[in-house]
Amino acid sequence: MAIFHFDPQNGIDWLRVLCGVFLLPHAWGKVTSPGPLGFFKAAGFPQPATFMYLGLVFEVIAGLALIVGFWPQVFGWATAAFLLVATAASFKVSKGNWIWLGGGCEYPAFWAICCVIVATHA
Repeated sequence: MAIFHFDPQNGIDWLRVLCGVFLLPHAWGKVTSPGPLGFFKAAGFPQPATFMYLGLVFEVIAGLALIVGFWPQVFGWATAAFLLVATAASFKVSKGNWIWLGGGCEYPAFWAICCVIVATHA
């Protein structure tokens, strides 16, 4: 797949772009809200601020790469792994809650699966 390629009739292209777009608000939230740092502390990350900012950088780079189609397989797999860590952290912080509206891990698990689909079909 060429960089900046988008075929509106290709569902994988749509999914790839959506996976990238949905990363960006989470990056933005890490710089505009105090909540994410509390989450990283509650999840037990060592040096939670460092991990939060590493997450922010990853979300911006991976999000933009997926949007434009730059190495979609690499960024699809990397983002799936990133989101599986987020799923585990959400599961821990929510004390086993699955439903996202209750702080559970449903949302990152869903997007991790979407990124695996992108990685295996891009």
